[in-house]
Amino acid sequence: DDAMDTTTYRARRRALRAAIPDGAILILGNDEAPRNYTDNVYPFRQDSSFLYYAGIAQPGMALLMLPDGREVLFGPPESLDDVIWLGAHPTLADHAGSAGCDAHAFTDILADQVRRLLRGGTAVHYLPPYRGERRFRLAGLLERDPRDVDRGASPALVRAVVAQRVVKSDAEVAEIESALAVTAAMYREAARATRAGRTE
Repeated sequence: DDAMDTTTYRARRRALRAAIPDGAILILGNDEAPRNYTDNVYPFRQDSSFLYYAGIAQPGMALLMLPDGREVLFGPPESLDDVIWLGAHPTLADHAGSAGCDAHAFTDILADQVRRLLRGGTAVHYLPPYRGERRFRLAGLLERDPRDVDRGASPALVRAVVAQRVVKSDAEVAEIESALAVTAAMYREAARATRAGRTE
């Protein structure tokens, strides 16, 4: 989306960091959701907060904002199979660049990074999970019982994210207006196709 660029995501994260000046902030993206086996997945929908702060609609990502101001984008490692099945596509480094992150790393070291922070006494702020798999992923990262994950979510982070996202920029308003225009056109088209006795 041209309206939401690297500068936009950096500014959003700066504002979030200003609201949460202490500790680390962990924002997880969504993973693929399998239907009946691993490679047969539902259409992917990225976590809205991850999209808001990173703008990346790829599965398996995570954003870690460190207390020293560095921002690391984590993503799955690439394999030759990815290129064969998906063709040419942006790398993790490309995604980090488009999001304006300082660094990138593979997700297999994310747990070590989080645990190092926690063992050093650094708070790790995260949003409440809304998917079961997210709860278990957080439990693994935080070395907590899955039943305790929801209680450990950061009320301060929730308030900061809500306060920031409730105020829409001009670019966001334009996107909303564009979506509404498409919706209105679809309703008009559906109304034109309606006839007495006609079914879907």
